[in-house]
Amino acid sequence: MRAKRGFTLIELLVVIAIIAVLIALLLPAVQSAREAARRIQCGNNLKQIGIAVHMYVETSGCFPPGNLNPVYQFSPLARVFPYLEQSALFAAFNFDLGLRAGGNAPVRPENLSATRTVISLFLCPSDGEIQRILDPQYRPASYVANVGSGVPDQGNFLDPQADGVCFVNSRVRIAEVTDGLSQTCLMSESLIGHGQDSPAGAQGDVRRQYLHLGNEQPPLTRPTPENCAIGSPFPWRGDRNYGWAIGRLDATLYNHFLLPNDPHPDCYHTHVRGWKGARSAHPGGVNVLFCDGHVQLIKDSVQLSIWRSLATRRGGEVISADAY
Repeated sequence: MRAKRGFTLIELLVVIAIIAVLIALLLPAVQSAREAARRIQCGNNLKQIGIAVHMYVETSGCFPPGNLNPVYQFSPLARVFPYLEQSALFAAFNFDLGLRAGGNAPVRPENLSATRTVISLFLCPSDGEIQRILDPQYRPASYVANVGSGVPDQGNFLDPQADGVCFVNSRVRIAEVTDGLSQTCLMSESLIGHGQDSPAGAQGDVRRQYLHLGNEQPPLTRPTPENCAIGSPFPWRGDRNYGWAIGRLDATLYNHFLLPNDPHPDCYHTHVRGWKGARSAHPGGVNVLFCDGHVQLIKDSVQLSIWRSLATRRGGEVISADAY
């Protein structure tokens, strides 16, 4: 009888090599498909927030403010809870007393149960830091509201002349967005910090950290290209977007001074005056929610003049839809 012939060692090695090549070819495709799904989910989150904002506008007559005096109080995200099927959580807030007593005071005990609640809708699935707790009083968010172009006054969200939609004591009505709702940004995504600080002069992570220029004591250190350069004599903070409940530049607000995913770092003075960029883990761009409710991926390569024009509500700019 003829003996059965098996695989030779060379044939076996060839088969293994072919399988390895196929896996190497398929793995990037699988990862790309997963990221595409995460990006779509991230955009859907913004879409749901946009629907809630428009329901808020119908009720209140204006877009939610970035903050109300006294400063550092409830964020735009916190104000749309009744329209996100979060009425119970909205009722847990004491809006009459305020989120905090003021300044850098801790969250009022009446509000802690709400501010410590994780809201999955506020978290982009592409952001690997979504489960991180950066402040024990709060829970983070991936989405931030548009203060404006960041110029003039270096993006001060306490400036009543800010040219965006959400800033201190803002009561922007739809009729006041004369540039057009479809060409004015309302919110964007921005990466959550990794929770680690770096010393002055260090090479920080521009995606998840920001340069901290100091506190409110004079003389105030202004954001300038020199002060906000990597290697400048200022420390890095890693608590970006630490709390969805509070309306501050380091938490739930941003401006368009920097390009999307800009290689230059975010840079603030006292979380009030400075540059806070739109940033994402998606390759090539960031998801942006416009005032009319539509969501679009804006490429990192968009021209800076166009990007800043999209931030203003009544700048009078004429922007072609294919320019971004």
